[in-house]
Amino acid sequence: MKCSYCDKNIIDINKFVYHLEYAHSMKHKYECPTCSRCFTRRDCFKRHFLSHDKDSLSENIPQFANDIFVPGPSIDSCNIANEEYNESSFHAEAKREEFLTNLQKAVLKFMTKLNMDLSIHRSFIQKVIEFVKEFLSSGFLTILKDFLFSPERSVNRSHLDVAKDLLDHIVTCFNFIDSQDVSKKNNITSLVLKQRTCTFIPVSQTLKQFMAIPGVLESIQKYQNESYVSKFYEPQGALYKNILNGSLWEEILQSTQGSTHIPLIIYYDDLETSNPLGSHAGVYKVGAVYFSIASIPPSYMSRLENIFITLIFHSQERIEFGNKAIFNCLLEDLKQLESDGIIVTNDKQTIKLYFDVVLIMDDNVGLNSILGFVESFSANYFCRFCITQKAVTQRQTQLDTQNERWKRKYENHVKNKEYGIKEFCIWNELKYFHVYHNHSVNFMHDFLEGIHRYDMTLTIKYLIQEHLFSLETLNSRLKYFNYEYSEQNHPPPVKKEQLEKGMIVFSASEMACFVKNFRYFVGDLVPFNNQAWLVYLDLLEITEILSGSEISLSDIQCLEMVTSKYLNNLLHLYPHVTLKPKHHFLLHYPEILRKTGPVSKISSVRFEAKHRELKKIANSVQTRKNIPLTLAIKCQMQFAGRCISESGFEDRIYLSKPIFDSPSFETYQFENDFNCDSYKDNFYQVKWYEKNGVRYSLLDVISYKTGEESQYCTIKNIFIDHKSIKICHLICENLNTKELNIHYRSHIVEPANKYICLKLDAVHGRPTVIHHLNNFNLVPFSKSL
Repeated sequence: MKCSYCDKNIIDINKFVYHLEYAHSMKHKYECPTCSRCFTRRDCFKRHFLSHDKDSLSENIPQFANDIFVPGPSIDSCNIANEEYNESSFHAEAKREEFLTNLQKAVLKFMTKLNMDLSIHRSFIQKVIEFVKEFLSSGFLTILKDFLFSPERSVNRSHLDVAKDLLDHIVTCFNFIDSQDVSKKNNITSLVLKQRTCTFIPVSQTLKQFMAIPGVLESIQKYQNESYVSKFYEPQGALYKNILNGSLWEEILQSTQGSTHIPLIIYYDDLETSNPLGSHAGVYKVGAVYFSIASIPPSYMSRLENIFITLIFHSQERIEFGNKAIFNCLLEDLKQLESDGIIVTNDKQTIKLYFDVVLIMDDNVGLNSILGFVESFSANYFCRFCITQKAVTQRQTQLDTQNERWKRKYENHVKNKEYGIKEFCIWNELKYFHVYHNHSVNFMHDFLEGIHRYDMTLTIKYLIQEHLFSLETLNSRLKYFNYEYSEQNHPPPVKKEQLEKGMIVFSASEMACFVKNFRYFVGDLVPFNNQAWLVYLDLLEITEILSGSEISLSDIQCLEMVTSKYLNNLLHLYPHVTLKPKHHFLLHYPEILRKTGPVSKISSVRFEAKHRELKKIANSVQTRKNIPLTLAIKCQMQFAGRCISESGFEDRIYLSKPIFDSPSFETYQFENDFNCDSYKDNFYQVKWYEKNGVRYSLLDVISYKTGEESQYCTIKNIFIDHKSIKICHLICENLNTKELNIHYRSHIVEPANKYICLKLDAVHGRPTVIHHLNNFNLVPFSKSL
């Protein structure tokens, strides 16, 4: 910039202000060298001048597709030299271009990492960026320029400013809903149209950028192919490992041969962004729609970063305007993904992918509301899967297949407004989806926050009334029990008031821990073949089958028999009890397992955990003016950071500090080859090792396959390779399984004094611990043993 008083050229805005104030004594008159406009305040002048600088750069900033901010393959807005190249300076210019490209990438990574922290508000991040820019403009950059570039060239600050301007190109799509708002003027009431908005991030754009991350597409394709082959070679599809093995996805594949299709799961739920107990409770309640790819490998499936937000709106507006108005933008995007697909290009291939919605999930009330069913479970036909009347379900212990909801009858049900249908389901517009085939159940709400709350209360009250133990004894054992490491959410004490009301109120994780370990809490105080205890053991068996990561046909058949037996015994032992709607849903689980595979793989637990991220963002800001937009922008910035850093499916590994004690294996009798000297020279020991959320600690009990059977063993040593922490070997002592203790539903084990060296990949299932009761060493039952 040139001074209008002395014609001196000055590069930096701060030096220019200093020059005006001290060289020309202009402390209250700042004239813009670009437009000659005068200012009396220094900050106003700086802001005005920088706006000229921003406008001059805007034409050179690369544009990005729609909503997702991801840098393109080439960046040419950071050129600091505009002169033509000549042959003698070609290599020097190439180095300068490489330096500037790397500099901009570093700036982008720095900014996006700040934005990926959900607890930091965007206004504070902008302040940090301004502080960094001020620091870089303080004068030392000129020295760096003289060192790196030839003296005749000047540095253009665009490579610093472009990072700020790129944020302005993160655009959020809107779907406008016209509504009427009443306003008053001059004591006259008039109707004025007001725009209501819901913030929409297209699924197609998110998927296109996500699939382009190196390694993501290949991992998904590999897992899909392996899952299909494993199902194909099992007799009659006997093993169900995921939704890809179910008949629901098989029917879609048969209709889409010759192209690559990937299953999607849609999840909808409401969350409160403000204090749920405050005076504004419900006012800022928002509805959030997430989606996930059902064929992501299990090790990475549960990560919150692999659950994507697509639609956010005020919950009250869905009630006011209806499902069609709110979800139409998402529905059209999903229809396009089904019919047209997207073309994905990464570093290895270019491929056209199609995405099909296989399930829509929510809790029972929310799912009924968006699928067009009545939302009240007091209705005569409350079930989404059959048309059994409620009075029948209250004593029903076996399913009547004649009452199943058939797709061909749906139109008549909608037309007559009967059998629990309130309105036409808008999601039926999707090519491969029908509401009567949406075999979606919520294991967390149906069991952990439903059946378990009611039925465990009945069991505890019965056993206390039999004077087998007191409530104080139960709570004392709860407090001092030796829990597994994975059971971080220990159940709190059971309150007497909860027993009187007929429902124990625990969180889902607390209830899962309570039901699993109740046999060890008080099992030694309950006599063998106690009727209430047998009912509990049936409930435990049902829970173990449904929470398993793999389901066989024999498991499904066993579930049908145990469920019927459990409900019969429940009604017989507690004749005053009528079955809840969630007990009725339990009868549908066997058929749902055949269609969707293990329900643990389609659980809503991780989707609801995603709510914590949105609540964290909401708590970091003060404004509630447009909370859906605020949440969406922060989520987009988080996703942009992932795309820039190209973070795909990496293993997350943590380990304890090394143990420097030299182990002695002289007394160990190994059942496989083990070179003691090799381990001492090339490995070091640790107390625990955690990979993708699963921790292995000393003295934990694990199992591994030996042919068709499984073998228990106890971890004695954990070795990590000096060259890579990804290589982990376990020295384990085998355990002899003596028998199955029916009363504790556990295996009785004892040390075998034989050892084996295992690679971590050979471990089957999650680690557990040994429980010492009544002179027994008990390990929780495993169906593979």
